[in-house]
Amino acid sequence: MTPPELRYEAAEKRLNVYIHIPFCIKKCSFCYIPVLPAQHVPWSNYLAALKLEASRRAPRFAAGGALVETLYLGGGTPSLLAPGLLAELVGHIRDLLPFGDSATLSMEVHPGPHGLALFQDHLAAGLNRLVICAQTFDSGRLARLGRTHTGEEAAACLKRARQTGFAHLGCELMWGYPDARPLDMAADFSRAVSEGATEVSFQWFNVNPKGFLPDPREQDRLWTMFSLMKEAAVRLGFRQVGAQSFAAAGAAHRHHAINGPGLATTPYGKVLGLGWGAMSHLGGCMESHSGSMDRYLQDPGAGHLAQSIPSDELVWGAFTYGLTVLRSVPGAWMEGPFRQAANGSMLATTEAWQEAGLIQADPQGGMVLTLRGEALLDAYLHASGTSNRGGANPLGPPGGGPDSLPCPG
Repeated sequence: MTPPELRYEAAEKRLNVYIHIPFCIKKCSFCYIPVLPAQHVPWSNYLAALKLEASRRAPRFAAGGALVETLYLGGGTPSLLAPGLLAELVGHIRDLLPFGDSATLSMEVHPGPHGLALFQDHLAAGLNRLVICAQTFDSGRLARLGRTHTGEEAAACLKRARQTGFAHLGCELMWGYPDARPLDMAADFSRAVSEGATEVSFQWFNVNPKGFLPDPREQDRLWTMFSLMKEAAVRLGFRQVGAQSFAAAGAAHRHHAINGPGLATTPYGKVLGLGWGAMSHLGGCMESHSGSMDRYLQDPGAGHLAQSIPSDELVWGAFTYGLTVLRSVPGAWMEGPFRQAANGSMLATTEAWQEAGLIQADPQGGMVLTLRGEALLDAYLHASGTSNRGGANPLGPPGGGPDSLPCPG
């Protein structure tokens, strides 16, 4: 049976809204997000479809008393939206749903030769937080990655956004490059903070195919890089708010519950995903769009799929979310819901992770990531292969089980 605390609760009032803008000038080699070329984007048509989808789906949340805590525009490259269209979209969502007084309205910005006027337009559109997707401040490495911006342009974007008045300013970086030196990760972190970032998050740069872990020497190299970065974070007064995310004192970080379509699978709270390629998580139910962009533009309701999440995957999601975002899995939960719903592969996985030094018990009987786990968990999850439905690999999450939750009507 699925534990009651993981079921959809109609009384749950908190709502996160994710809007996917799936257009890019160029798709990066490391990107796994559904995106399309932006050269001939039907912006007005896409915005009309987004507004129609929101108008159809939002009323049931508003009627239920939902209060928006986070609005996140991701992609793709949402900063390609013309200022007028951005303001129109944000205003439309605000007309449909009530927002909390301290709601965070965020958008990803891809660096470029942007002037102050662009950031002023973002502020005028109602946003109060930007995330600069720098990847790194090493221009040579950016060129090798196929990125179209330079390290100095990324730094300038942070500085100009800060000058414009954005008090909450995130910076997304990548790490673990094969040619990286031990202090490169710490150097990128320090540069982001010096240019005004109040939040810094990292994404591991994977070079291994699914099913393969980095060799022991590579794991040690990654661990060393991560350890040096954490030392830099402490020196700069940043606190850890996720396995690979850090924030300055007083900086908002609720966005870690909804930081892109991949995290729409979190079992905590409700995530309403809007746009082609977006996913929603609504209490054990995953909703997504299938079909082409043309189909979405003609009718954003066509191809809308709702799929129950098998209970063991939901429980596993709660476990990994607790480790990486909440930074602990309570002992009462480990001995109760997890053990009740866990299948054999789940228990084998937790045992394998303990043996590998990734997780350990805390004094309260819960489970937490070790420093090695914070650095290497992404590698272990990737090595498991998300398509491994049977859960035979003890290094990663299990496959689906027969017991699942019905999607709320």
